[in-house]
Amino acid sequence: GLEPPFSFSRLLGRTYSLWSVWEEHLKKSHSSLAGVSLFRAIRAINDNYLLCDNHQKFRGLICMGLNEHMLDKWIDVLLGDRVFETLYRKE
Repeated sequence: GLEPPFSFSRLLGRTYSLWSVWEEHLKKSHSSLAGVSLFRAIRAINDNYLLCDNHQKFRGLICMGLNEHMLDKWIDVLLGDRVFETLYRKE
């Protein structure tokens, strides 16, 4: 079947959205300014956009990151957490 945009499959055929990857960051410690900023942005989107799906939240986060000139720093935070390495780990 067709998957929504910004999603990928992982183990057992479950589909993960990119929003869920970013949201995983909420479980991490936040020692840098960019990490704290990302944490606050994700919380703000979750608190204010309850009726939006994960893809709308992801697009909102990207827009927020661009508007605040933090998107590149947030990406660095995620890469530092090795989130993507876990999801793309070769079996």
